[in-house]
Amino acid sequence: MRKGAALHTDFFGDPKMLHQRNRKAVPNRLKADLALIDGGFADYLQRRHTAEFTVAFYCRFLRKVAHYLCRRNRCAAKLQRQDVPQIMRGCLPGWKATSRLSRRSGLLQWLRFKGHFCAPVLRKRWHPLLDQYDYFLRVERGLADCTRATARRFLDHYLSWQFRDRPLRWKGVQADDLRDYAASRCRRLCPKSVNGTREEIDAILAATDPATCSGQRDRLLFTLLYNTGARISEALQLRPQDLLDRAVHLRGKSRRERTVPVWPTTERLLRQWCKTHNLTREQMIFTNRNGEPLSRDGVAFRLALAVRKAVQSCPSLQKRQITCHTFRHSCAMSLLQAGIALEVIALWLGHAKPLTTHGYIEADLKMKADCLKRLTEPTPPRRRSTQEASRLLAFLEAI
Repeated sequence: MRKGAALHTDFFGDPKMLHQRNRKAVPNRLKADLALIDGGFADYLQRRHTAEFTVAFYCRFLRKVAHYLCRRNRCAAKLQRQDVPQIMRGCLPGWKATSRLSRRSGLLQWLRFKGHFCAPVLRKRWHPLLDQYDYFLRVERGLADCTRATARRFLDHYLSWQFRDRPLRWKGVQADDLRDYAASRCRRLCPKSVNGTREEIDAILAATDPATCSGQRDRLLFTLLYNTGARISEALQLRPQDLLDRAVHLRGKSRRERTVPVWPTTERLLRQWCKTHNLTREQMIFTNRNGEPLSRDGVAFRLALAVRKAVQSCPSLQKRQITCHTFRHSCAMSLLQAGIALEVIALWLGHAKPLTTHGYIEADLKMKADCLKRLTEPTPPRRRSTQEASRLLAFLEAI
């Protein structure tokens, strides 16, 4: 053996043994990360009063991150804030920004749990002026905290848009410019109606393939969404133990729970699906082909396929933006057209206040025509005949 090779072997050990030690160290590191995610991190989220399905969602994504880092000989417990963009691009290549945003929140929660998170405080050029404006609203106008925060946030957005790459000219801000900017934001932030008609809903349901297992699952899920008006997160965490006598038990936002009645056909399809797939009381009803819980992105993809096929029989769908939340809006609109009170619709949808339900419903042309029929048309005043007017003029001229 050469002297250099002997020195290499004595200092570093046998290369084969070193390779074996590295192979053993990687699974141990991954095992420690997974144990910390399912143990300490889940308990940390529960102490912060995080919803159960949100905890499961964050943990599922972090397990994926741990496997991703393990393949690169890195540890999830040593992540830093500057590593977040690279990890999001590596774990979720080609994903939409909105889909990445919710998973990024879980990663930031993990950094807070490990103590490696430090929220950056960006001090922009116009923030001292905004402080003076906030003082004016608080002292001179006496406005509430929420009102001042809304006004400051809007003005901050405007200044960021107007003077991001230009010199700041505070005195150059005109009231008309603010009004135009506010009008443009309102047009952009207030979407068009997303209520689907009954014909469009029937076309989407008919577009699912009943010959395949995934098609049967999609039809069952879309029917349940329209029947109950449930949020997609509420429907996806449904279990066989939540099926009651012609009703389902839903767990909504802020840990609010409610029971919603279902059609006999919907109940029969749900129980038949659970019996066919031998689901236990604790298993999720809606899963993907790998047996894992179905995700929101998966449902959105399957819905887009059904809508694309339903356009052939219902051309009005071509100009509509149909999402999973459309079924919830359509359910609220159908209840309103049936004469149900707004307070009852709010309870059906699980809203804390009936005021929230106003954003889900709108009066269509048929309802407006029915309202017009109930109004009594005013009787026009009787016009005096020209003959009477001519007699009066003749009498006055004769005087």
